[in-house]
Amino acid sequence: MKARAQSSFDAYYVRANSCRMHWQLVWLFHKLTFYTKSFLGGIGKHLGMFLEEDLRAASLWERKEGTNLSYG
Repeated sequence: MKARAQSSFDAYYVRANSCRMHWQLVWLFHKLTFYTKSFLGGIGKHLGMFLEEDLRAASLWERKEGTNLSYG
């Protein structure tokens, strides 16, 4: 009887431990994707600002020079 009780306890411990590891992996994946998305979003925001400044400067240069650099 004692061996059976011990084996059921071991099975419960293994199941609880694997469940905890599962949620640790889920949380790790969530943090990894969230921070990666935030980091890439920040880079994209800065690149977008630089692109907007370049387009604005090109537009002002076109007006100053009287040329049209738009293709299309």
